[in-house]
Amino acid sequence: MKRRSKTQIQNLIAEWRQSGFSQSKFCRSKSLSLSTFQTWLKKENKGSASITPAFSFVEVLDDTQVSYPQSRTLVLKTSYGLILEIPL
Repeated sequence: MKRRSKTQIQNLIAEWRQSGFSQSKFCRSKSLSLSTFQTWLKKENKGSASITPAFSFVEVLDDTQVSYPQSRTLVLKTSYGLILEIPL
């Protein structure tokens, strides 16, 4: 088992964030255990949870992919189950 310093772990996490790879693909490329990597992320997120807000991705469709109903409504659904409907 290979022990890494806190600085090495932080560098690997930063490298993963900039890589655009999934966690599993990044771990395979670096010969890391996925469960170990996820433990590092959880520990890092606990320390910065009050500072860094969590964001979700939004899919934006262009007009050619959307068929508009009679009345248009913008619907936002959060990961917490909150649904916000805004008439347009």
